[in-house]
Amino acid sequence: MEGALSLASSDPDDLAAWDVVRVAGRRLGRFDAVCDACEAMAARVKSTARAGALWEEAGVVALDALGRADRAERALRRALDADPRRVVSYRKLREVLEARRDVIGVAQHHLLRANDGLRTQHNA
Repeated sequence: MEGALSLASSDPDDLAAWDVVRVAGRRLGRFDAVCDACEAMAARVKSTARAGALWEEAGVVALDALGRADRAERALRRALDADPRRVVSYRKLREVLEARRDVIGVAQHHLLRANDGLRTQHNA
């Protein structure tokens, strides 16, 4: 993993190196590296669907494995910006907002989700 991390750091656009870091980090329990790799790849991939999936993975790992609600919230919001249909991102973000008793944030989150649902139905 160290070789891939070194390569990814020296060439941040090398998506293959970042993916090796992501997978190896999971296997080795180096979840900070998993988040870093997901965030780096999400910022560089062309597909918004793939970016959404990577941001979501970063958010879930940050919350569940690292206990970093702040990092998770940023990543989950980016996942939903990329693809508002990401159910896991929606649920995990709601979990973060409810844990800090952010009633206004939860209400806004629900409204945005409802608006995205209406927009999706209207465009179908």
